[in-house]
Amino acid sequence: MEKQEKRTQVIREELQEIKDKLKTLIKGTTIITCNTELVQVGIKLTQYKQLKACIQFPDDYPNDGLLMELKSQTISGKILETILNLCNNEIKKQIGHKQIVHLIYFIHQFILNNPLCICADEVRHLKNNVVQTNGGDWLKIKQKLSTILVRFQQQRYHIEAKLVIPDDYPVSGVTTDITKTNFPDTLNKTLIGFCEEIARQCIEKPLKVKPKDPPFVPKPSLQPVTDYLVNFCRNYSTAKCPLCKKRALPENPDQVVTDPEHSMYVERVYCDHLFHYSCLDKYMKTPPFTGGKKCPACSKRIYHDRWKISSRTAEERWAHEQARKRELDEVIDFLT
Repeated sequence: MEKQEKRTQVIREELQEIKDKLKTLIKGTTIITCNTELVQVGIKLTQYKQLKACIQFPDDYPNDGLLMELKSQTISGKILETILNLCNNEIKKQIGHKQIVHLIYFIHQFILNNPLCICADEVRHLKNNVVQTNGGDWLKIKQKLSTILVRFQQQRYHIEAKLVIPDDYPVSGVTTDITKTNFPDTLNKTLIGFCEEIARQCIEKPLKVKPKDPPFVPKPSLQPVTDYLVNFCRNYSTAKCPLCKKRALPENPDQVVTDPEHSMYVERVYCDHLFHYSCLDKYMKTPPFTGGKKCPACSKRIYHDRWKISSRTAEERWAHEQARKRELDEVIDFLT
């Protein structure tokens, strides 16, 4: 009987302490339920970094540890499981003492000190399905800086990038900084632009919305951006010119051509295929022109700033060149 009275007294004091001090001691907490049967506390750091702790007192409290369950619609189940396991170890240190406030503070600090917990599933996907360590790739996690460092390598080409996860992720998108690469500068500009655009599309509502579309909700952008980075590295390093069927980029990155007028200079067109300048220039100036020139690899229309004349103008120029060629051939025949 005395033991039960002591338990009841300890629980009452702890419940009163929670009601009086919890919100002041630990910012971002909300008391949902607070009675002898169940204590529920919400912990919210941002819109997506939030969870609910459901706590019950065991029969031999405080000489036995609290019974706890963690719930969240935004934090992954594996992270919740990790936090719960850490909490169970922390509880053992508090046996014989009040435990709830200590545990809520512990959970709050874990989320605060592990900002990448909000993208744990994406990081796991990156580790397990994207990074190929036997091929020269690597992944480094800077938890306190909320930063992920990656390197992707394909043959002798590589990309190193720093990905920063903002505090209010995924409401704000991941920012990408290409720290090191040996791809040509023109392709690097494409790489940076696409990473920014992919992140933007994840967090901004599209301009044209269909009436039956569900309300727009920001989406995580880390996986789409890293998927693009690795595909860029894997595909462009070995891509072939659709016209001559030879490697677009040389096997040795040190031999990349930087002169835009050189025949082997690499041009990227709207459909994402790579061409040698001389191959594409000849192709764009050779009929048929009706409907615009199509990419031999995917049949999409080719768009490029260096070849943006209309089909009619291209036809007229080609006809003019052919006429001049015939005139020149006639003069040569006459002289010989």
